[in-house]
Amino acid sequence: MKINLNSYSQLIDDYLNDKVSTKHFEKTYLKTFIEETGKMTEKEYALLNGLFMDIEAFCDNPDLFDQYSIDESKLKNRCKVALEKLRRLKEKG
Repeated sequence: MKINLNSYSQLIDDYLNDKVSTKHFEKTYLKTFIEETGKMTEKEYALLNGLFMDIEAFCDNPDLFDQYSIDESKLKNRCKVALEKLRRLKEKG
């Protein structure tokens, strides 16, 4: 079965439009990606895994922030880029 990119797009869109919290987005995206059973192309995997890594790098605790951490502003920017790429992938079919 082919991966459903719409579920990822919707979750990212909801996060960018403040319909879900950062915590909810983080938890839901990571769980969805880890439990994904659909078949992905290399491009789909690279895109979704890249965002997974960005979410893993997200840190909202200044005491734990290091050179590999990203803040919420950077996470949202990376989500915007990922969503645009996802939309282009879906258009190509």
